[in-house]
Amino acid sequence: MDVDHIGPGLDYVEILDEQVAKCDIVLAVIGKSWLLSADDSGQRRLEKPEDFVRIEIESALRREKRLVPILVNDAQMPNASDLPVSLHPLTRRQFMRLSHETFGTDVERIILALRQMLKEEAKQLQQEEAEGQQKKPNGIIRDIDAPWCPQMLLLPAGRFVMGSPESEAHRMIWERPQHEVAISKPFLLGRYAVTFDEYDHFCEATNRKKSEDQGWGRGKLPVIDVNWEDASAYCAWLSEATGRLYHLPSEAQWEYACRAGTETPFSFGVNITIDQANFNGNQPFANPGKGMRRRRTVAAGSLPPNSWGLHEMHGNVLEWCADWYGDYLPKAVTDPQGPPDGSLRVLRGGSWNNDAQLLRSAWRYPVEPDVRGSNIGFRCAGVQEES
Repeated sequence: MDVDHIGPGLDYVEILDEQVAKCDIVLAVIGKSWLLSADDSGQRRLEKPEDFVRIEIESALRREKRLVPILVNDAQMPNASDLPVSLHPLTRRQFMRLSHETFGTDVERIILALRQMLKEEAKQLQQEEAEGQQKKPNGIIRDIDAPWCPQMLLLPAGRFVMGSPESEAHRMIWERPQHEVAISKPFLLGRYAVTFDEYDHFCEATNRKKSEDQGWGRGKLPVIDVNWEDASAYCAWLSEATGRLYHLPSEAQWEYACRAGTETPFSFGVNITIDQANFNGNQPFANPGKGMRRRRTVAAGSLPPNSWGLHEMHGNVLEWCADWYGDYLPKAVTDPQGPPDGSLRVLRGGSWNNDAQLLRSAWRYPVEPDVRGSNIGFRCAGVQEES
């Protein structure tokens, strides 16, 4: 991609990274003067973190793309000592050569090799998709058969891209940069947000003050008016009551579950409607325009689930996550837990009184952990012991 085609005011680093993410194969064309190419000040371009060639190669290496060096004429593969540390892995990639004297033959050879590589990539993708079809939530789990014990779904391990792309409408700065996340182990997540029935039982068992319900009723409605400590205390009590370790989901677990394998703004696609989620219908995300505004919560399970069987991940109530709030790291990570400390926790998912844009899978809301509200609830995550 030519950086000259990137619109004014856009972050070209993120856009280049997004474009590389879409590639199956990346070619790094290396000429004789590639290492020595400099800007007007005489600084080598590869020494500049903002150089677009360096950005593209770094992105391909970080994303573990099939990166093929193409050596032009008598150019040689660079030594690691001649490159920034972030580009050192480039020196281990098998190269191909392109010369003026045998240009036609070399081009044909490169094209044939690329076709073979694409076939291999397509075969691997088919295998991954087939494996993905097998990775579905494995039924409903309830540790104790009682109304106060939440229904959980066992979600598969897997990978996803966390955060929102530059092109996503209403994107916010704390949703970037996009980065690959690996969820290394299956885990449990509540089929619904915790209900008043479930939370009130906890309060009665621990002599804890019950939360307010705004006069809307209790029962199967999601519990509201709970802060981060209330939600964490419930998870700790549930662990003791059931013998399974429960906790608030990490942000990564929450977004992974919400997306359920999708890359669109919502798990339902590029748009969301009031038939799919409970939000301020006067402020839709896109056409077909305005809809109903319910002005209160609806009972758990009232609205359609995502493809993994999780209800009301978008809207109804904001949901607490375990993490302290912090900026995302611009690299692939495994089972991220957020910063070790901080002053703000994170809410996810949007709520009944939020505009549709705040229901996006990538949206995150940093907030003080002692905040309560008529639109704040939570759902539990649980540890699945290895058999």
